[in-house]
Parts: sequence; C-alpha cells; structure tokens
Amino acid sequence: MMVLAVLGAGLTFLGYNESLQLLTVTNTQPFTTTSTRTLSSVSTETRVMTTSGSESIVDTTIDLMGEGTTGRHCYWGYSRVYVDAGQVHVSYDSPDGVVDFWILDEKGFTAYDAKIYCEELREVAGIVHKFGLRNYETTVTIPSSGTYYVMFLNSNKQDVSVSVRMDTIAQQTVVTKTVKSTYYSTEQSPVVTERVSVNTERVPLGVMFYGGIGLLVIAVVVLVSSMMRRKPEPGTTPSPPESAPAQAPEGKFCVECGAPLSARASFCKKCGTKQ
Repeated sequence: MMVLAVLGAGLTFLGYNESLQLLTVTNTQPFTTTSTRTLSSVSTETRVMTTSGSESIVDTTIDLMGEGTTGRHCYWGYSRVYVDAGQVHVSYDSPDGVVDFWILDEKGFTAYDAKIYCEELREVAGIVHKFGLRNYETTVTIPSSGTYYVMFLNSNKQDVSVSVRMDTIAQQTVVTKTVKSTYYSTEQSPVVTERVSVNTERVPLGVMFYGGIGLLVIAVVVLVSSMMRRKPEPGTTPSPPESAPAQAPEGKFCVECGAPLSARASFCKKCGTKQ
C-alpha cells in the first residue's frame, strides 16, 4: 500500500511538472493564390505616306511710276529670283491700271535692258509675256535652274502697284516608314503554395498524472478497507453490545390460570380469580 502511495505521488508530481512545459505546434496549410505577370508583344508595321507641298518663290509688291503729262516715258521694274527647273505658279494683280508682264532669263533680261524705247521693250520675248492686263494667273515650266526676272512695264499716266506671287507647284512625295509598336497585357494563373503557422501552448495533463492519481485512489481504498476489517489484538475481550432497555409490559397474566389480562384488570375473565 505504501509502495502504491509513493509511486502514485511520484507519477502525479512528474505528470504535473510535464504539464508546465510549453509545446510548439507547427501547422502547414496549403492554399491557392493568383499570380499576375505582364506580357509584351512587338509588332512591326510599314506605312506608305504621301506628302505634298509648295514653296513660295516670290511674294512682293512692285511700285511703278507713271508717264505723267508728257506721254514720252514708260517705267519698268522687276524682281530677281533663283528658280529650280520645273513648274511654277505665277499670279499678279494691278488694281491701279493695266501693265505688261514678262518672265525673263539672264539672256532675255540683257536684251530687255538694252532697249531704249517703250515699243522696243514689247518686242523682247520671254518665257512668259502678257500685255495690257490688270491681273493674270498661269502655270509656267522653267526649263533649267537659274536666275530669272519677273518684269512689269507701266505705260499709264498714274503710278501703279503690282502684287506678284510665284510658288512652286505642289509635288507629291511618297515616304515609306516602318513603325514598331509594343503592346502590353497581363496574364493571371493559379499558384498552389503553403501557409505555415506556429503556435505555442502548454502540454496537457498526461498518462503519468492520471496514472498517479489512480494509484493514490487505490491506496486510499485499500487503507480504508483494511481499517474496517481490522481484528482485535490478542488478550482483549470485545465488549458486548449494549442491550436495549426493557420495555414495560402492556398487560399481565392471571395468577391462577395464566390467562392474559389487561394491566388494570382486577379479576380474571376466565376463572374469576381476584388479581
């Protein structure tokens, strides 16, 4: 019994000490998440573009004196310009009076400058020559690149101002251009990964603790049972159990015939003897 008690107490103590320890529990739980990545693609495109444009060669106003009252003079003026070979567009406007108009190359200008009289000037031929007009517009082909003269002659009595403009004809140009374009997009895909969690908790009461408690209970039960069944020691007489006190009789008997009587009866009902 003592061995059981000691063993039970020891196991109980060891089990309790074990429950005071900390237990680290690692929990791994798989889960699915979404991964997003950026995708890029490059495309090459060849574009054919047509462009056109014109360039201004002359845009000016030429002031010319008039003959006055004498009627013996004419006055001329010009604009000197370098023109590339090709077509040009020419227009002029003379709101104050009619004028004579030429486009001359170097050779024609030399011949023009050598003339003395107004009538002789009109005999000079140029790439263009028009007489007696307030305004005029035309397209001219320049045979070769070089210096040219836009000439005006005023035979009016009053002064005139001539607005003249010369432009190159709009030429179409075809341009081939390669363009690279980059496009971006996103792609999502599921990814399986793990979530790890670490928990720290106390160790629960184990087998040692409950086994020790069981042994202690058994030892106590055995002790109590042995005490209840303990024999008296030799040389001792067990005391007799105390008898119950005598109770007074509820009646009496006849002194003669022994018949039962009531406690207060004076005579026997059977034999008649006085009590």
